[in-house]
Amino acid sequence: MVITEDQRRTLVKAFEDRVYDARAFQRGQSGLTASYHVTAGNPGSRGLRFWIGLWTGEGTITVEVEWRTAAGVVCARTQHTGVVSGGAFGGSWNKAFEKCGNEIGEFAITTFLER
Repeated sequence: MVITEDQRRTLVKAFEDRVYDARAFQRGQSGLTASYHVTAGNPGSRGLRFWIGLWTGEGTITVEVEWRTAAGVVCARTQHTGVVSGGAFGGSWNKAFEKCGNEIGEFAITTFLER
């Protein structure tokens, strides 16, 4: 699956905004790294989303993430999905990347932070 640079930036920005703006993690401080791979994507039909309505022409993106400790040990492998089913003029597929990035960030916060 090939994604554009804009879509990649949208995914990464949503993830970073979720974990850094929430002050859940500090850049470069936790030793935790995440590498990702987009495994599936379907932009759906913006026209159908606009003309017919929600849930028709749905766009989806699926991302697999491998989480590693500072020692390089894999501590988790996860899969996350972002969906766009509507929005202004049918909603942009980039919204699915944003939703997926937020979901990845939420997973990091709820799974790896000591409470």
